[in-house]
Amino acid sequence: MNGTTYKYFNAAVIEHSQKLQLSGLPEFCRFLQSHHCKSVFVLKDAAGATTHFAAFHEGLLVQQPAEGFRCLEDVRPAAAYPDAASYYEAQTLQCKSYEDYVLLKEAGVTDPDLVSAMRATGFVQGFTQWEVAAKWHALLPDGVSIRNSHDLYQWAKSGGFDDFTIFSQALKAGFINAIEYNLAVGKGYDNAVDFGAGEAGLFGNAAEWKAAQKQGIDSRAEWEQWRELELLPSELAHDERLLLVLLSKLPEKKKVSLKKLGELFEEELKTYKKEDGRLPSWFRATPDSSQAFPKFLETNSNARVYGTYDPDGEYFETTRLQTRKVIVDGSNVAHNSNGNSRSKPVVANIMRLVAELKGLGFSDIVVIADASLRHRLEDADRLPELKDQVSYMEAPAETTADAFLIEYVKKERCLLVSNDTFRDWKVYDPWIAQYIDFYRLSFVIKDDLVLLPHFEKAGVGAGS
Repeated sequence: MNGTTYKYFNAAVIEHSQKLQLSGLPEFCRFLQSHHCKSVFVLKDAAGATTHFAAFHEGLLVQQPAEGFRCLEDVRPAAAYPDAASYYEAQTLQCKSYEDYVLLKEAGVTDPDLVSAMRATGFVQGFTQWEVAAKWHALLPDGVSIRNSHDLYQWAKSGGFDDFTIFSQALKAGFINAIEYNLAVGKGYDNAVDFGAGEAGLFGNAAEWKAAQKQGIDSRAEWEQWRELELLPSELAHDERLLLVLLSKLPEKKKVSLKKLGELFEEELKTYKKEDGRLPSWFRATPDSSQAFPKFLETNSNARVYGTYDPDGEYFETTRLQTRKVIVDGSNVAHNSNGNSRSKPVVANIMRLVAELKGLGFSDIVVIADASLRHRLEDADRLPELKDQVSYMEAPAETTADAFLIEYVKKERCLLVSNDTFRDWKVYDPWIAQYIDFYRLSFVIKDDLVLLPHFEKAGVGAGS
């Protein structure tokens, strides 16, 4: 009707000798439009419902049953509907099309607010996508069926989804729970299968899990073991690297028999073996490692860092801890004065500690600090003086030095001077939880006095 509007007049009775009734309301509207008739008479029954529309043209009365329509302007938009009642109900339900109306009628929905919510969140429109997505259907739990858009909406809501676009993205990735989907996305996983495998292996994120998969590793515990050994010299076999780890944890100034060393090594090796007793596929071992140990202990420069091997006595004598490299947590030390860990940082604290370490016999000293420390120092003018005495390193801007301190200890098996217990790191990294306190030395700075604990550690139960 191209937007034609009519002027309506209520009529009590219409009588005329020349009366015409057309085939239906669409034809009646076309007739009015063709003859530019805009005045329409309305006949109603006793209840006030419209029964007929009528118009006069050149002495002819054209009268047409209303067929349930309230006005002629509704006839064209209702063309897709079986009758006027369906059309008006669809308007009450805020349906945009007859297809929407059919879906909602099948679902038995009559609440306009619910219909509006379903449409606003895309579920009315999205139902057609659901119907053709066979892979999505396979995700339905037992006892759940989706017959219409309302069923789809209710199922999505039960899984925590409020938007069809996000819900469809989750379904494509194999998720039906919003919490799991958001967690997986946050951790970088592409699909539910990978996410399930990563979570089962206790990996922190998808990147970590994917890197582990390349090594044939399924658990984070094994991944940490692999990473720990990979930090050690790459030219060595994994059993040789494991031996170095063992040597780094032996007590200082002790003679450890080759037999005892072999027993300790076998205990360490057990932690790497799988349930069937086999070592992981990535673990490279030297042939008959127990026979190769003496030569390794005697000639390898990495092993000599921790002591010397006596081939005649068949024992390994560990060196004093002072022969090892020591890492100083610069930011932590700078802040610790007079027993107060919240004092304003000073270079003087670090210099006092360095002087104490040198006095105890340490020569290989590295200070690692946050990049921001130099901007907060009370005596920043003394920083060049410190750099002349030791190797001084700064973590990149906006990056905590803790990560570099820990990585240094893992790689070098050196000592770490810090009062930081790394509590948060222990939750995330099993290695830190198990070993950092073995390598960490606490301290107290009181005015010019520096107190450090005795350097001898309990080790792993070595004996001669």
